[in-house]
Amino acid sequence: MLVSSGAMAGLQMVLPVAFNPHEMEQAFRGCRDFDVAAVSMSMAKENGMKYVEGFVCAVPAANKEAYLRHAQEAARMLKAFGVSRMVECWGDDVPDGKVTDFRQAVKATADEVVVFSWFEYPSKEVRESVMQKMMDDPRMKEMGDAMCFDGKRMIFGGFVPILDE
Repeated sequence: MLVSSGAMAGLQMVLPVAFNPHEMEQAFRGCRDFDVAAVSMSMAKENGMKYVEGFVCAVPAANKEAYLRHAQEAARMLKAFGVSRMVECWGDDVPDGKVTDFRQAVKATADEVVVFSWFEYPSKEVRESVMQKMMDDPRMKEMGDAMCFDGKRMIFGGFVPILDE
């Protein structure tokens, strides 16, 4: 991997894919303008760090199989639109909190299970393209109309990974 930074632009070095930023900082202590954070993020992006979209929703426990079918159908479409990876997780150990928790965040009732999901994209731009394709595709509207959970209580957001080990 080729890395250069600031005043070190003339210096090129090869670093292993797996590296420790603290050890790198120690090795380059005293080198002017060496920005470990910038190099770390640059290397992370080159090594496949992606854009992530996370979701939390409440699904009636009785609808587990229907939810799984819904997710499998969505995965086929979303992968064709550009999603690189889709992960769906059925709540197993989701404790009640004193101030806030997953259940409160989605107003889950006693007969509902919290589902935690995420999609990985090659970039934020791909995510935006996928979102547009979803809005434009009539199959997605049909899927939305037939959801086996209350989508109005789902929370979601886009995230830039800062650590991927």
